[in-house]
Amino acid sequence: MQVIIKVKNEEEYIEKGKDYKWPKNPFNNRCPLCKNYCKLYKHGYYERYYINLYIGMKGKIYIRRYFCTKCLKTISLLPIFCIKKFVLGFEHILKAVYKILRRTTSIEKTAASINKEFDFRCISKQQYYNYLNRFINNIPLIESFIRQENANVEFDEKNKTKQERVKGLLKYM
Repeated sequence: MQVIIKVKNEEEYIEKGKDYKWPKNPFNNRCPLCKNYCKLYKHGYYERYYINLYIGMKGKIYIRRYFCTKCLKTISLLPIFCIKKFVLGFEHILKAVYKILRRTTSIEKTAASINKEFDFRCISKQQYYNYLNRFINNIPLIESFIRQENANVEFDEKNKTKQERVKGLLKYM
């Protein structure tokens, strides 16, 4: 299981790696999986590949793991700047989705221009489509998140395609 934690300084987290000051008791001695009160033991780290060229990061970062003695499962502390199942940082994903939606050329040329802008060599057009599809499949979740931040926001959903709705969401982000 992965639990999102807030990180004050992304650069400090990346720079310190295993020496980062981790929360002493992140779950108040209660396992988020089995909900039992028990001692959660530090259970090492795992590496994850992460790209964020806004801060010049392209490489592996460390993710802290804990072990529950009751359910015998591990819990990982995923920093808030990492999105589950994504290699790219959040800013890159938003920019890529925006460019794909506003493209005037083929998807291959658009993907090549995004890769060239960010100096990527490994992101394929299929991955960019995957980002777009994940965005489209999570429209209600994203809208509810935006409404939590600003209750006065109204979304015009009538007679709009999903891609047009995503374009509207990107304006709020």
